[in-house]
Amino acid sequence: MASSKALFPIEFKLALRCLELVSTGDELAKAMENCQELLEWLRFFYRPANPSQFAKGHGTEETCMEPKPVGYFASLIEAEGVEMGGVVDVACGREHTMAVTLSGDLFGFGWGEAGRLGTGETGSSLFPSRVTTLKEVTGVACGREHTLALTKTGQVFAFGAGFGGRLGNDAEVDEELPFAVGGMEDRIIIAIDAGECHSCALSDKGDVFTWGFGSSGALGHGTRENCLKPKRIDGPWANIDDLRQTVKKQLAEVPFVTSIACGSYHTLVSTDGGTLYGWGDAAAGQLGVELVSAPDMVVLSPTKLRIPSSSGLRSITCGTFTSAVCTQQGQIFLWGSPAAGNGAPLDIEDARVKRIGMLGEFEFSQIACGAYHAVALTKKLEYC
Repeated sequence: MASSKALFPIEFKLALRCLELVSTGDELAKAMENCQELLEWLRFFYRPANPSQFAKGHGTEETCMEPKPVGYFASLIEAEGVEMGGVVDVACGREHTMAVTLSGDLFGFGWGEAGRLGTGETGSSLFPSRVTTLKEVTGVACGREHTLALTKTGQVFAFGAGFGGRLGNDAEVDEELPFAVGGMEDRIIIAIDAGECHSCALSDKGDVFTWGFGSSGALGHGTRENCLKPKRIDGPWANIDDLRQTVKKQLAEVPFVTSIACGSYHTLVSTDGGTLYGWGDAAAGQLGVELVSAPDMVVLSPTKLRIPSSSGLRSITCGTFTSAVCTQQGQIFLWGSPAAGNGAPLDIEDARVKRIGMLGEFEFSQIACGAYHAVALTKKLEYC
């Protein structure tokens, strides 16, 4: 497969069918097949002094232009005689990857600087290394240089680079081993995500917590200050518990957050009613054309975004400087400009929400965005 740009969606002809699409790193896309095989392709770059230490799970540093199974998981199961059930979740940082198995084990590979692999070491790994201090892991999210893990009990653990307070440890220090993030003990967390230097968590009550670097407004607390530990966002959906004594009609009208997504410096959430809210950096058009004119191109509090669809949302995602949604009707809308985020002048057309057209050939179920690319999953379990 040649290396070139694609201006329109291209169908990937895989030798297997894919059940879930996961967030992509800056130069990496991933997929899973029935919780059995982890695929990895596209380009993966490293910059440190000793290149022999770095890899993407295949044990080599070669660029992989087509999907290739990471066979280490199968060999690990055979060698240890432990049935891990295959990979069920995976996340990509800029230069590291984390994977969760059905048995609840967490593995990391790639660049290990600042402890982002969670093994207690800062060196890098050519092959997946198990995070031995965590059990019953159900989900994982990666920022540029830090990692969040979610356990079966709804608890969040963090490790890696601590700049800006992104780890939630009430400081700005690195952590080489996972530690339990405080401040959310009275909630069961059901979803996590991470941006460049901030973190986000969603509770089973619909509460949204953010913490970390605040200068871009990505935390949604109405200020540009850093937040060193989790803080609940006072959004339109907040304080559901306070309304328990109200009549059912009033309670039903309160939006309930069901999904979260983090870009490098912006955040999106969607509600059960299909409403999309966003906040943070708007300079690349990632919050839509209406918010490009916000003061300093920064939106400090949750703001409703306009999506030309009334069918509700299946999934939401953020790239580095882009945003995208997949609707219940299987349509994909995308907006923002990676080039503008890197300092190029913003073309206002890039900030307009546009549908990705495929002449009606595909009905999509999910989309994920990297820095300069996007991957979509069709309802027939195929990739574009």
